[in-house]
Amino acid sequence: MSDIQRLIDTTFPFVQDLLSKYGEFYPLAAAVTTSDNITQVGTYDGDEHPLSDEVIEGLKRGLRAKQIDYKSIAIFYDV
Repeated sequence: MSDIQRLIDTTFPFVQDLLSKYGEFYPLAAAVTTSDNITQVGTYDGDEHPLSDEVIEGLKRGLRAKQIDYKSIAIFYDV
């Protein structure tokens, strides 16, 4: 199974749960590490209600900062 498929299979149930409970969700990310583990990646800047664009940019910055640790990444957001 590809890394991207693993990320989708692991993260989609959580996303579907958020959508069914709340009808929306803040952007989130998941990654396959160089040791083949799946990790969830988050960001928090102290704002309880940030704009989705700001969350996505924060996720991208965080992923870039640790890019050497990841083989594959995926960012999930509600559009």
